Amino acid sequence: MNIIAQLKHLRPINLFIVALTMLMVTGLVSDNFSDKFFLPNFFLLTFSTICICAWGYIDNDICDIDIDSINKNKPIDLEGLRKIWYFLGALCVISTLVIACFSPLNAILNVIVIGLLLYYNKYAKRQFLIGNLIVATLCALVLYVPYIYVQKISPVDSSKLNYINIYALFSFLITFIREIVKDMEDTEGDEAMGARTIPIVIGIYWFKWLLGFTIVLLLYFLIYFGAVLFFFLPIFLSFIVFSLFFFLSMYLLYLLNISKTKKDFARMSLVLKLIMLFGLLLSLSLFVV
Repeated sequence: MNIIAQLKHLRPINLFIVALTMLMVTGLVSDNFSDKFFLPNFFLLTFSTICICAWGYIDNDICDIDIDSINKNKPIDLEGLRKIWYFLGALCVISTLVIACFSPLNAILNVIVIGLLLYYNKYAKRQFLIGNLIVATLCALVLYVPYIYVQKISPVDSSKLNYINIYALFSFLITFIREIVKDMEDTEGDEAMGARTIPIVIGIYWFKWLLGFTIVLLLYFLIYFGAVLFFFLPIFLSFIVFSLFFFLSMYLLYLLNISKTKKDFARMSLVLKLIMLFGLLLSLSLFVV
């Protein structure tokens, strides 16, 4: 088994973003770090969430092995993936059972997420729009995992919940855009396997219009977020952040206009991931301050 190749299936950068997101939300809503049980429980929640995400990625790659053989044109160690699938699945079940002892709602959420991942990987991802919405919703739900646990211990201020809702909306929107861009990258394999993803159903012309509209929505959101920064950061630094958000959004629209090949759309996906990571790091720094 090629360990490096198998690690790529786990999407370590995405798992890092998930862990950082949970840390950000916990730091925002919690005043209970002194509780002797709080940190162990938080780390278990984070570990369980990462295991579920990683298991979902592996399950996705197993379900898509025929499509990926066309899109990526690389040999895939199916036996190795299955071993990882069973191992991560066991960790998901065990951690969820332990979590049920101190936070039943979090355990129920774990079960719901695992069910949605199974449904997505087996059926929804090849359907028009449904799969994209499921993935975007799952990414937004990550922010509420620590909130549910902290809320069980002590009520969370409504203003802090508003911060979570705003970033959840940002996460939903940017993930939705990334998902439809990835659909465009994988059109060849999806079409060969009879999938009905957005670019296949509506065509490249209307797909670009839809993508452009969602990017404009993202730009509006980033401009709003950048304007809010003026209340928290020095004017010069706020202007730099505001300009960076605006530049990245304009660059996305530029890439959309010129994109024709799989490599072009892969570049768009990378820029979107950078925006998400940058927004997360910025939010984390604000909450720490």
